[in-house]
Amino acid sequence: EPYIRRRAVRHLEKKRICIFAAGTGNPYFTTDTAATLRANEMACEAILKGTKVDG
Repeated sequence: EPYIRRRAVRHLEKKRICIFAAGTGNPYFTTDTAATLRANEMACEAILKGTKVDG
């Protein structure tokens, strides 16, 4: 489903897990940037990143 902050907050209040995936839709920004933006908007305490690439 598309990201809507209000809905994400509601999911978390119901003890559901939210997984934020994909990019911002803007050139020159990585998916890591999108994850960081969403985490900031949701006042997250941690970001977990899984990758096969060193870095």
